[in-house]
Amino acid sequence: MLLRALALFGCFSLLTGCGASNGDTNTAPSLSVVSTIAVAGGAEVTLRSTASDVDGSIEGYLWEQVSGEVVEVEGAATDTLTFEAPVGLDGYELVFRIAATDNQGGSSSAKVTVIVAAGIAAPTSFKVRSPVNASGVVLDWDAISLPDGADGEITYSVYYARQTFNAISSLIYYESLDGAGVESGITTTSYQMNFTNGQKYFFLLVATYTSDTLVAESQPTAEVARVIGKAFTYTSPLNDTTVSQCVDLDGNWADCPVTGLIGQDAESGRTAAAAAGSLNKTGVGLGGFDWTLLDADGTVLSPGSEQADCIRDNVSGLVVELKNSATSLRNPVHQFSWYLADETTNGGYSGLEAGPECVAGVCNTAAYAMALNRRTLCGESSWRLPVVSELRSISDIAGACLLDGGGCKLALDYYYWTSTTRADAPDQAWMVNLYGKTDTSYDKQATARVIMVSDGDSDE
Repeated sequence: MLLRALALFGCFSLLTGCGASNGDTNTAPSLSVVSTIAVAGGAEVTLRSTASDVDGSIEGYLWEQVSGEVVEVEGAATDTLTFEAPVGLDGYELVFRIAATDNQGGSSSAKVTVIVAAGIAAPTSFKVRSPVNASGVVLDWDAISLPDGADGEITYSVYYARQTFNAISSLIYYESLDGAGVESGITTTSYQMNFTNGQKYFFLLVATYTSDTLVAESQPTAEVARVIGKAFTYTSPLNDTTVSQCVDLDGNWADCPVTGLIGQDAESGRTAAAAAGSLNKTGVGLGGFDWTLLDADGTVLSPGSEQADCIRDNVSGLVVELKNSATSLRNPVHQFSWYLADETTNGGYSGLEAGPECVAGVCNTAAYAMALNRRTLCGESSWRLPVVSELRSISDIAGACLLDGGGCKLALDYYYWTSTTRADAPDQAWMVNLYGKTDTSYDKQATARVIMVSDGDSDE
């Protein structure tokens, strides 16, 4: 199995005193590289060179690709070149040249041949779900697309262990890990496995192409870790999703339950109770949502009222701002830069106070919250940006909101700021889409739409 580790063969190319020189007194650099290496398709490749100069110093390096499938490289002006090997059923041969130049203009060069084995692309969207109170996991991924003319079969292998795969240099050593195992020959893109509750496992996925003349493997996916059957506690209640159907083994919507795919979203929670007619609500709303509409003063309105300025979420207790195209400030298309001065909550980067777009003198998210508080919109004076989990909890990921007239007042198919800073990039904050699309992070100095929330502590 060819995986991330590089298999090296051939001989070192060592050049001394060749190339251009600057007069009779200069000796060109000595340059050594591995002349030939073999790698797997999709592997991360590193080419290293070593140069020295007996009568001076090395001033620079330059790599260039001479032939083969063109790849995107990093480090072309350093002693080390990196790139991702191309993926194809026929394999590739790539040739690179490295030149080293000394402080007097003398240079030496050498070539490196990279032989890339036949391979296929790694599976994408690999997910592992652990249904609560069930001794198993459900794994899902996207199917591999084969090139035209390929007549082989794709199968998948799931590798698992009770410790991270980062502890080994190559997947061929997976058996050395605690609790290691592999399930091979899988032909579907959804697979269920059973384990012991409470135990943490790590998972990788590899695809294999098999034909009459070729067996080719993909690189493994990034590992995913899950605690089997783990139930997490919460500090404040959040809504269920609006998903009311299950997914079958082919990835299509189906009535619940689905044999072989246990513990799906639609089988438990408030939305399932609503579908069964056993959910008591204070207000109205799609599925498990329980919303009460409020006017600008905080007065309760009848379901479906067009005069609503806010929604009170009777599950979480949050009051959610509704946009109003008739107002100068709360128009749904207005955007603001992200700004939060509090160093204990802004992730170390406050954002942009004087944003590039302003409405009625309001340019950033903090100023927008202050404007709502001054107006005591819907009787509330604690308006703020929601955290990611709060904004997700009012999203209609099933896309069914238009079927319900009691609470579909939000512009779903847009991204909105949250107050959550991206941990590895403090100059960015997370944004949530209310239509079920993947969360994304965005530069705090850019502008985006906002939906504010209040903790609902105001007297009614």
